[in-house]
Amino acid sequence: ILHQQSFFQKSVFYTTAKIALVGDSGVGKTGLGYRIAEKEFIVTESTHGQNFWVIDELGTTRADGTLCEAVLWDFAGQPDFRPIHSLFLDDVDLALVLYDPSRHDTLTGVDYWLKQLKHKRDELCNTVLVAARADVSQVPVRVEEMEDFAKQRDISGGFISTSAKSG
Repeated sequence: ILHQQSFFQKSVFYTTAKIALVGDSGVGKTGLGYRIAEKEFIVTESTHGQNFWVIDELGTTRADGTLCEAVLWDFAGQPDFRPIHSLFLDDVDLALVLYDPSRHDTLTGVDYWLKQLKHKRDELCNTVLVAARADVSQVPVRVEEMEDFAKQRDISGGFISTSAKSG
């Protein structure tokens, strides 16, 4: 005779927050991903796929017992990968839209990624505009201008400048 207890197991509820690093190729997404997830700087080559990290510091267990994790997705920015990666952006909770401030046409890439993030939504997900690689690329535009750029495009988290190398 089997014990009735063996047929029942405790249910575990789980959810994730999806954080996306998006931007053109070579803007510093993978370097920033390593800095956020691993707390270290690693020199990286241009990534031709996706990287994923679970960010333990952002994890929690809700009062109802649900386990919550934050997963950082690093998407390749090369034109060949854009159509594929766009398929994974419809359920992003937070997007970090990176650009290289030393590139003259870089904000065109920002507009592309904002359009992809808004696709199939009524409004843009929580988003932060990130001038990456500040240790090697100077921001030729005033901070106030970039903050206005972010406001005009409904970027809820505004604008920041950062460096994965210097932390």
